[in-house]
Amino acid sequence: MPSRLTELLERIRPAGAPGAAATGEQATDTGRDIELADVAAVLAEFEAEVDDIEADAHARTREVRREADRTAESITAEIPDRVAVARAEAARDEERRGHVETARLTDEARRDADRRRAAALAGLDDLVASAVARIWALTEDEDGVAP
Repeated sequence: MPSRLTELLERIRPAGAPGAAATGEQATDTGRDIELADVAAVLAEFEAEVDDIEADAHARTREVRREADRTAESITAEIPDRVAVARAEAARDEERRGHVETARLTDEARRDADRRRAAALAGLDDLVASAVARIWALTEDEDGVAP
């Protein structure tokens, strides 16, 4: 298959038949040659436009690639800073969670201490009463009378 339109035209352009041509055939061949020349001119112009478009497309592609390379380099250069910021934010978040957990555990320990204190105080009255009763029992005589 021909790679260019001009090569295609060269293949189909009549080269002339061997031997003498008749007058009518010669006029037809000349008319055909003129028509093909016009088509060849249009196709050559079209081919030049295609070449220009292709060259522009290649230039634009190179420009887009250069811009993409610059963007990639910029993003790559920012990575260490972004990582540092992310790590700092993670450390702050971890510290906040630590403070929140410490506060929660402190509150829980206070509540537990308050419950134990309340339970101890509630049992203290009974303990004092029992101790007083025992002391009195030890001081009573055999008849159960206190001195």
